[in-house]
Amino acid sequence: MLSEESLKLLETNPMLLLDSEGEDEIILAKQAPSIIKFLKKDSKAHYAKFKEYLDMLKISYIEDHTLISKNDYNTNTVWEIKNEE
Repeated sequence: MLSEESLKLLETNPMLLLDSEGEDEIILAKQAPSIIKFLKKDSKAHYAKFKEYLDMLKISYIEDHTLISKNDYNTNTVWEIKNEE
């Protein structure tokens, strides 16, 4: 069962459910289809090109299709960079 906060998100910004820490929401996020399927042509090209640059620079990465931005002004794919030295 979704939390009260998650039910509110359904009305305002359902994508934020993917970022919830509730047990049921985490299960739902894991079962959600990959957002990559829903990217428009330009966004898919941008995503592929960015990964190509990472590969050329030999920068390892992990794709997490549940990573979302909490900011409404982001209009393309979201990247989170961590230094794990």
